[in-house]
Amino acid sequence: MFIIFIIHFLISCSGTTYVDEANQALHNHDLSKAEQLFRKAIKKNPKDIEAITGLAWTYQLAGEKNTAEELFNRCLQLDSYNADCLRGKASVHLSMGNTIIARELIL
Repeated sequence: MFIIFIIHFLISCSGTTYVDEANQALHNHDLSKAEQLFRKAIKKNPKDIEAITGLAWTYQLAGEKNTAEELFNRCLQLDSYNADCLRGKASVHLSMGNTIIARELIL
């Protein structure tokens, strides 16, 4: 019984759980909760691309384009060919009216 409790505790504290919950909050447009959970996941694993990308999209949806772009750039530093990071950065540029840069990023 104690071992089951420990396993459940470790799983519930994992960064993946934070990312799953954050994605659900983002889906529900609860940007504050999504930000908190993505940040917890990144604190556990600073190279968690899914958490970094999720946090970037959270900022993009909140209209914080510069912060979103910084996070998408961080994501691209970890994986320069990551499609989610490229799409996100393209979205930032598109929303800023930089259609040429946006197009270059997704082609």
